[in-house]
Amino acid sequence: MGINFENAPTIWVYLLGLSDYFFTVIFVFECYYKLRAYSFRYFETLSNKFDFFIVSSSIVDILMTLTGAGNEFALGP
Repeated sequence: MGINFENAPTIWVYLLGLSDYFFTVIFVFECYYKLRAYSFRYFETLSNKFDFFIVSSSIVDILMTLTGAGNEFALGP
């Protein structure tokens, strides 16, 4: 997200999207295994709460991208 720029080549945008999916899957597995290991104690630390929020937000972002939701708020013609 931080290295996206205007008039980026199509391959660049594709690779950024692919890396987004890749890292989201890795972090979902990390979150899942931590939840299995710690159970509800997982939410006792602030860093795990933040991690869970980021993973959840990434999943929502991917779902919105795949369904096309949110396009009505896009800037541009």
